[in-house]
Amino acid sequence: MKTIVSVLQDIEKLIYKVLLWIILIPKTIVKVTLHPGWARDYISQELNPAQKPDEEHAPFDEYMSPVLLLLVVALIPALVFNFLPTFGTTISSSADEKPTNDRTLVFEALTDFKSASTEMDYSHTWTVEKVQADGSYTEIYREDHFPGSAINFIELVDNNTVKDRFQYTFPELESGEYYINVYPVKYYYVSQQNTPVLEIYKAFLKVTVPFKSEDQLVISNDSAKSLTAKGANVGIEDIVAQIQKENTIFLALALMIPPLLFTLAAKLFMGKPLGETSLKESFYAQCYYFSPLSLAIWATYYAYYFFTADAYFYVGNGVSLPILLAPPVLTALWFFWVETQVIAAERKVYGIKPFMIVAVCVSILGFAVYVFLDIQKFQDRLRLFGIQIYPVLSAVLILAFAIVWYRGQRAQKKGVTLANLLWVGAGFVVLVIAMQFISFKGVSIPAAPPPVVVVTNIAELPPVQQTQIAEIPTSTAEQVVFAPAFVDTPTPTLEVTPTPIIEIPITETPAIETPTATPFIPFTDTPTSVHQPYYTEEFDGNIANWFEFMSSGDPQMVEKRVDAGRLSINLLPLDDKLPWFYLISNSFTYANVKVEALVTNRGPNTTYVSTICHYSDIGWYEFVFSSAGTYTIYAVDSVGLVNQGYNELISGASPIFNTGMSTNVITAECKGSELNLYVNQTLVQSVIDTKFNFAQGKIGLAVSSPDKLPVNVDFESLTISEP
Repeated sequence: MKTIVSVLQDIEKLIYKVLLWIILIPKTIVKVTLHPGWARDYISQELNPAQKPDEEHAPFDEYMSPVLLLLVVALIPALVFNFLPTFGTTISSSADEKPTNDRTLVFEALTDFKSASTEMDYSHTWTVEKVQADGSYTEIYREDHFPGSAINFIELVDNNTVKDRFQYTFPELESGEYYINVYPVKYYYVSQQNTPVLEIYKAFLKVTVPFKSEDQLVISNDSAKSLTAKGANVGIEDIVAQIQKENTIFLALALMIPPLLFTLAAKLFMGKPLGETSLKESFYAQCYYFSPLSLAIWATYYAYYFFTADAYFYVGNGVSLPILLAPPVLTALWFFWVETQVIAAERKVYGIKPFMIVAVCVSILGFAVYVFLDIQKFQDRLRLFGIQIYPVLSAVLILAFAIVWYRGQRAQKKGVTLANLLWVGAGFVVLVIAMQFISFKGVSIPAAPPPVVVVTNIAELPPVQQTQIAEIPTSTAEQVVFAPAFVDTPTPTLEVTPTPIIEIPITETPAIETPTATPFIPFTDTPTSVHQPYYTEEFDGNIANWFEFMSSGDPQMVEKRVDAGRLSINLLPLDDKLPWFYLISNSFTYANVKVEALVTNRGPNTTYVSTICHYSDIGWYEFVFSSAGTYTIYAVDSVGLVNQGYNELISGASPIFNTGMSTNVITAECKGSELNLYVNQTLVQSVIDTKFNFAQGKIGLAVSSPDKLPVNVDFESLTISEP
């Protein structure tokens, strides 16, 4: 246990170290910037004790250690940024948490401004917009709050935070969607002709007003900004805890990659042996050169984050933005010039060569930053590239060994003998035997079973598959066996007499990888009933002829039941997973079909409900309807015939939707490759697919959520008809 004396001694050491850094960091930055060539001499002197006049002093006591300097100016700002306050405004209403049918609502705006100046004034402009039938917005009411106005509820919480209220009564007989917008402004009042604006923000939320006065209003604030200051009540212990996290170590290692890249560019392929000392000296020097650049970038980022118009006397962005960007641009030019000189001196090359080497290194870093910022897009590509490239690298390494060995033989004036060839042949035989032994032992890569494509019209298949059909015995066309690639257990078989359906195993096509394998569990043990091809599913019995799967999420997140003439599906939260749950009818395969679902959204969160047609193992068409009033039509390519995954064909929004907790009739019509989307019996969108061409398949439903759970949906009926 530490005594008070030891605690005070620790505080003394900490204060001394911080004060020392305050002196050494600018001293080192200035020295490196003004005299770049000094870095190599200083590092060589500090790393080689024999060159130091006084062997007693610790290394890097006159200037900051290069690695430590880079971490301080690059890593610390990156970590502290997570604790900065978030500026902007958020709008809320008491009806958010307590739904009401009262048409008079009070809204409150809370705004965090950057400037803490007490010499400024505040204003709030509130507007009410009504969504028209064509999707446009019409402003129907405006109210301004400012000092001296007739209505003013502006309240100063502190020097940075302002609160305001707004009351509005929605018309009794005018149902529909409304947007409440607020524009908080902080300005410096000089005169009516001279009122420069310091900061301005915007926030909004949507209010759905029902036709019946006894129904509750629906408040949707998903689009409103979440602007709670994340830097509130942050202490030094929070920053220290962030530094001690494991991901901080990986970030620190990532910051060392750029200096290492330039070190290798200066040292590789020079015909000299690479040793620890030479690499270390060059790497330390690169850390020094990267420090001013990192400091300039972060200083500019912070300056822009906290920037307000009064910083440069309201001169406007045309002047203030170039002023802010001047330091990093000048530092980048300095860095490029220094690296060119370093490469020229290290590699003994002149002219355009050192410039090109530096340009290539900068391009590599730029591409790496681009990939890092858009990692979601490149994550799967990087995974596949890593799997594909490592066998190639192994083969290249073996080939390089053979070349080096052959050159050694030539240098010794020896040729390739029969014994050498026998050794190569013996190695090849051992490799083949080893591979066969591994296969015999059953060591293999897990793979899903090959998909089975169910078709009804042979003439619509490609010629290669028509040839495969001709080779299939007649007995295989007696019954339908539907075996999706992502279902582990076989689904019930169904005797179909009107149209013979042939199953075609396609072994060369990989199975879909996206959905999670989820075997279907029937609601009851009642045997599967056979419907007519076109019918209405009232959900008044069992749906054992349907099978289910998930393309994301966990089966534990799904609750479903058939009760009182409706199919209820609830998606529950589990960790950070977002489920996408499917139900597919295993009754019939359709080439032309119209799928109409009567759906009620029972929850406040945004819900996605999908109707599906032309479902098969190779893909399907999915019509996604959002409770927020948007839609998307996807072509889902299961096996990568064109582009594996969810491919958006068209998307948009429509005022025809009854948004929020309401009931809609959503319809998907598939006539070959012509896809029509209806909402409440009204045609909203049409598109013709010329790329994927899913000619026929089964129908189905899906439920998902874009961001929040739980989700509660009731399907009251599903009508399958001829378009």
